[in-house]
Amino acid sequence: DGFELSELDLELRGEGDVLGENQAGRKSQLRLLKVTRDSELLEKSRMLAKEILQKDLPAELQHGIDLMRSGALTSS
Repeated sequence: DGFELSELDLELRGEGDVLGENQAGRKSQLRLLKVTRDSELLEKSRMLAKEILQKDLPAELQHGIDLMRSGALTSS
């Protein structure tokens, strides 16, 4: 099964830096999460974040979100 094979490959080679630009084999910025082990938690977090972003937010928070979406804010 291709899906199982890709999960095994991910386990063996690592996920790389899922929050940045590094590919597999590089150290991930995720310290406590593993994409393969914590996929359910990651999916729930994504859904909650999506719900929050659909609500009316304070102007300051919305401005920060807009900056992040535009790429104006980057992590160092």
